[in-house]
Formats: sequence, structure tokens, C-alpha cells
Amino acid sequence: MGIYLNSRKPFQNYQEAVKARCFVDKTFLLNELIPIVPGDQKDLLQNKGEPAGSNKYICITRPRRFGKTIMANMIAVYFGKGCDSRGMFAELGISANEQFEAHLNRHNVISIPFNEMPRDCRTYRQH
Repeated sequence: MGIYLNSRKPFQNYQEAVKARCFVDKTFLLNELIPIVPGDQKDLLQNKGEPAGSNKYICITRPRRFGKTIMANMIAVYFGKGCDSRGMFAELGISANEQFEAHLNRHNVISIPFNEMPRDCRTYRQH
């Protein structure tokens, strides 16, 4: 189960995307997420365990083949404790946000890829 909590896989995937010749910086999305992510335990207690903006669930949709996986990896790499991603984001637009440091690599992130199956598994039911 440890491969899902603060996994290095999103970091590796997003790093590959950032280094690609045709990379488009979409870190502006993080500017929308930062205000609704609790900063610390005090924030959670004040809001009865819910994020500051009271958005318990967040849904980010895109048409097929429009970068949902890259966005999910970007979110996991920015917020997640799995790797130090400061160098990766320092050159991107999100670094201009005044709360950039406050949330960078400070949260536990669960990453479950639904487009992959384990090698020894042939169906999702088997896993």
C-alpha cells in the first residue's frame, strides 16, 4: 500500500513532462487549489475538518487526451511529501504565488493510477 501514499511515481512522470520540448505551464491551476487546502492542523480544527473554502470534494475535468494525468501528477508533486519538488516549480508560474512555500511538499497525497494495472493482474477485479 505504501506505493500510493506520497509516491515518487507522479514526480517522475511530471518531471518527464516538464522536460518535454512542448511543455505548457499549467501551474495556474494550483493558484485555485491553494486557498481551499488547509495549511495546518489549526485550519482543520477551525473548519471542522474541512478545507478552508469548505470544498470537501474537488473535481477537475477535461476532455479525453487533454492532460488530466499530467494535472493530477502536478498536483501530487506540488502538495505531496514524496519528493522535494522546489527546483521543478521554482521556474514555473506558481512560484510567484505568495503562498508557494506554505504548501510546497507539506501534505500527504494518495495517488492511485487507474490507467495502469499491476503486472501480475489481468483484470481490475483480480487486483
